[in-house]
Amino acid sequence: MSEFLGFSHTALHVSNLDRSIEFYEGLLGFTVHLRGQAPAHAGRLTGYPEATIERALLTFPGDTSVPGSSPFLELMEFQQVESMPVDTSLANPGTMHFGLWVRDLDALCAELDRKGVQFVSDVVVSSTGTSKGGKLVFALDPDGIAVEFIQSANWPPKF
Repeated sequence: MSEFLGFSHTALHVSNLDRSIEFYEGLLGFTVHLRGQAPAHAGRLTGYPEATIERALLTFPGDTSVPGSSPFLELMEFQQVESMPVDTSLANPGTMHFGLWVRDLDALCAELDRKGVQFVSDVVVSSTGTSKGGKLVFALDPDGIAVEFIQSANWPPKF
């Protein structure tokens, strides 16, 4: 088996790239490093050779490494092919979420709530595991994709 070198990226397939960039960059503080049409092979790679794919590559908030040297977020909007929203409820197989460490979850939630972001629940205090004593909450992006925010009781967390 080939040797893995590290985690590259997470890609979210979105219905409106501008709206998603506004959420991830404008509300959450990600940084857009590249925006435009994906290379022609991206359609073939994803099984939609006729598609045009608009995309943006973003680094996570607080990431000061050289873009591309640490995991990044890719937002992809498929065009010129039929697409339909899926049920992104967290219990459904095939759905996903990703988590972000935060310093002050209460302040972040208050700010996002003022800006109309939808939350799955109230803030929960973890009673076990790597986040024991920490605070957690899920919010939904414009396409209903879950983003978990985690405030650790002990930084850095221990696995």
